[in-house]
Amino acid sequence: MKLFSIILSAAIIFAAVGCETAQPKADTKPAMQDQMDKAGPMDSLKAEFKSKVKPIPFAYKSSQLKLTDPNYSVAGQNLDSYMKNIVLPALSQIINALPEGQKIMINGYASAKGPENAEKGKKGNIAISQERADAVLSYILKNSKISKDRFETKANGSSNTLPDVNPRSNKNCRVELDIE
Repeated sequence: MKLFSIILSAAIIFAAVGCETAQPKADTKPAMQDQMDKAGPMDSLKAEFKSKVKPIPFAYKSSQLKLTDPNYSVAGQNLDSYMKNIVLPALSQIINALPEGQKIMINGYASAKGPENAEKGKKGNIAISQERADAVLSYILKNSKISKDRFETKANGSSNTLPDVNPRSNKNCRVELDIE
């Protein structure tokens, strides 16, 4: 009798498991999963953008893009070639994929050599970093069909120096593009 009840119990368990697997599963996706699935390609596009678009270097006190000066090159190209061959195509691609209203942030930076704010006839790092961001925006608008309303500029002064770089180094005199 015990053997019969063990076999019967095993048969019921197997039948229950079989019915369970044959049942259609309820949708267990979190409510935000559809939006996260849609964000996946954007995340990869952002990552690709970040991998291609490197910081744009500037001279210490300058807010001028040194377009053909070999001292201000990126990835082995002068700035003009880098901007036209890398930055503008990447911007066009990302702008087309961004939702309306989302912007590209153009961040200007400075080294910690000078004063942060204007003093004693010096512009200050905030003003210089804003001029740098504006110079890059001006170049982009002049050389592409991207609308100005897709960008925002920000002056960061010397507040965000590069990691493992002396805060007073000219390497901190740069502009970075990021997706808002």
